[in-house]
Amino acid sequence: MQTLKQKHRPFCFSVKGQVKMLRLALTVTSMAFFIIAQAPEPYIVITGFEVAVIFFFIILYMLRLDRLIDCLFWPLLDIINSMVTAIFMIIISVLALIPETTTFIVLGGSLCLTAAIGNRVYLRWDSGCQVGEEYGEKCSGNRT
Repeated sequence: MQTLKQKHRPFCFSVKGQVKMLRLALTVTSMAFFIIAQAPEPYIVITGFEVAVIFFFIILYMLRLDRLIDCLFWPLLDIINSMVTAIFMIIISVLALIPETTTFIVLGGSLCLTAAIGNRVYLRWDSGCQVGEEYGEKCSGNRT
């Protein structure tokens, strides 16, 4: 009797990959709205930094460098990054939504808030997964 070997699922097609790409799209769109509206520089700089970090992690996982560079514990770095990202994006979205500003700044702030909420949901889901289950393998943790 043959045992079926589990096929490797590329990062782009995993749930983690889809969520990261959605976060990247929301953050890039938010940054574009801030640039168009000529928002204060901290809004643009922080969202630009988050775009760069999210893009770095996507490239890292797509090239499977996390498996190659094993001296760092990548799931922990990813979770810490997601927590810091959520905090920064909530602060930026609240600062952008409180004063009466242009429509583009309000759109950018609401997209930042959406990215932060999505990031929080992702953190909750990802914390239930075990190490080594990053690429869409069955995750046995609590995903509520």
